[in-house]
Amino acid sequence: MLHSQPTFIRSLLLLGPSLFFTNCVFAQPARPAAGFVEGKDYVLLKRVRFQDQMGFDRPVEAFSLLVPSGWKAEGGVKWGPLGGCRGEMINNFVTPTSPDGAYSFHALPGRSFSFASDQMMLQAIRAGAPAGGCAANQPFNASQYIDGYARIDLRAKASNIQPEEASMALLRPFDQMANDTARQYGQNSQQDSTVALGDLRFSDGSEGILQATVTNIVSRKPDAFTGGVTMFSVTASIPFLMRFPAGRRAEGLKLFRTIMTSHRTSPIWKDAKERFMTQLGSIEHQGRMERIRLMGEQSRAYAREQSAASDQRMRDWENRQASQDRQHTNFVQAIREVETWRDSIERQQRRTLLRLQQRLGPWRRQLHSHEQSDFQSQLRLPGSAVEAHAAGTLRQLQRPHLIAQRFGVAPRDPELIVKHKHGMLMPRLPDLF
Repeated sequence: MLHSQPTFIRSLLLLGPSLFFTNCVFAQPARPAAGFVEGKDYVLLKRVRFQDQMGFDRPVEAFSLLVPSGWKAEGGVKWGPLGGCRGEMINNFVTPTSPDGAYSFHALPGRSFSFASDQMMLQAIRAGAPAGGCAANQPFNASQYIDGYARIDLRAKASNIQPEEASMALLRPFDQMANDTARQYGQNSQQDSTVALGDLRFSDGSEGILQATVTNIVSRKPDAFTGGVTMFSVTASIPFLMRFPAGRRAEGLKLFRTIMTSHRTSPIWKDAKERFMTQLGSIEHQGRMERIRLMGEQSRAYAREQSAASDQRMRDWENRQASQDRQHTNFVQAIREVETWRDSIERQQRRTLLRLQQRLGPWRRQLHSHEQSDFQSQLRLPGSAVEAHAAGTLRQLQRPHLIAQRFGVAPRDPELIVKHKHGMLMPRLPDLF
């Protein structure tokens, strides 16, 4: 809802068709001098108050402007989404228009841009822009913004773009204060504001004046991965447009200056807005800290799960090793038990053989003494008889060549037991004993 309060600005001299306005404002309109006509010799202004009907529980006056009497003024405060671009969250829009529509003033929505030299951060900025985030663009000054905004958004041709040194001088103390605050908190950031003014020509033949205020905040931080410096910038731009008929630039410029300098912001609304933004920043900070805490807990839970999984893998490996060790131990024990069993069998065999030797010892000694006496009696025979007897005995001891003689061998030839032997041959005892 708009509230208007007529105020008379006492006119001064009129040079040609141009108008000149003063800051002398009266609560009630004074009686015009004789011979002067309103709208031709002087302009009656009224203060229009614009309300914020979205940000609070009830409408609150946000700001006011002086506009010529009889003009239609529309505007207010537009709030954007909380999750959108922060620089575009609160915008003032105003469109005062003359009764014939030839003159109009436009407080256009502000824009904010972000940029980063790191490609991953730049990709994140570009990905978030379609979802309501700030658009990605490198830092620029006011003159560059006027040229691009007029060509792309207004479909107009910009010319005679000049920096506004007087306006920039007013903004330098604010930039210096912001830089000092950043250095106080240990941030390597630099804020710089520029203001420019340019002439426009539209396709319908009308002309205009476009003023833009651009603020760049450039932060530089060391990159721990590359060893270089990462640049991150935030750019805020606020354009104002005055549109008028062709050839009426002087009048349009004076109207533009009057409306711009008459802007007043309600201190109540300003304090409420700043308090809200501060609380919002605190809530977002708490939310970020909560997300960091949750991320920390998630990381710790993940670390615990990984540690538990690692311990389980270690226990499984230890169990497999223990199983293999048990198998190896059982195998070695079985081998050792077999060797122990064989050793016991061999010891038993040796004891059995020793007992047999002890039992057969006297018989073997008698047989040996008998063989010696028999051999000595043979030695007492003549030589030819001894040789014949030895040859016959040797022949009897030789086995026949069974492969060559095959079935020609006579049975019992040769005798395996010499006739003069007393006793019998016994087979070899088996190894099992």
